[in-house]
Amino acid sequence: MKVSSAIIIALVLLGTPGGAKDSRDEVFVFKASRGDIAFNHTAHQKWLAPQGCRPCHKTEKPSLYKPEKSFDPVIAHYFCKGCHREKGRGPMECHQCHKRNK
Repeated sequence: MKVSSAIIIALVLLGTPGGAKDSRDEVFVFKASRGDIAFNHTAHQKWLAPQGCRPCHKTEKPSLYKPEKSFDPVIAHYFCKGCHREKGRGPMECHQCHKRNK
């Protein structure tokens, strides 16, 4: 196995683009029929720090955001997967985000 493949697999298994989940991380859970999605907001903030909030929120400082009201599956699949593909980093397969409810 190539080193780059091992790194990608390790990142996927850790479950966040910024590394292992810390107990202080802000994590949003989006309910989905194919399995809930745990989104580590803190890890994304660290990863995108040089760009601020603008890549996701389109503003420098987001207002009180209600993701469950505006973050539907079409937007999530287009926006999240698109960014992951563009950056060459993050989950891109269904099972990497959607975790079956136990």
